[in-house]
Amino acid sequence: DGAEIRPGETYRASGTGDWPRTGYMYCVSHVGLWALSRFDNGRPAYLREFQESKAIRQIKANKLRVRAEGSTIQLWLNDLEMAHVTDPSYTSGKIQLTCGTPMDELPAGQCRFEGLKITPLP
Repeated sequence: DGAEIRPGETYRASGTGDWPRTGYMYCVSHVGLWALSRFDNGRPAYLREFQESKAIRQIKANKLRVRAEGSTIQLWLNDLEMAHVTDPSYTSGKIQLTCGTPMDELPAGQCRFEGLKITPLP
């Protein structure tokens, strides 16, 4: 409905027109919070609730890494492993990068993606 745009990485979406209807979202907020969600028919379900992390840089760039292999999902933030979960809901799909700030959140976050690498698993 456009009420909120979430920053982060989305992967395993079945197609760009389906996002955020299906797939996973790794969200890192400029206010120092992160979460992992799964979307089923547009409904979010947290695999890891929003939580604070001192690893999140609020001024400098953050390095995000996702490894999604079969039903295993691993997330890193600035080289620190944040989550290692198993969820068999979506075992393949596309990746999408997004950036945004909740409409009532100030100051608005700024995002820039650089050095993007997508590496197929062996």
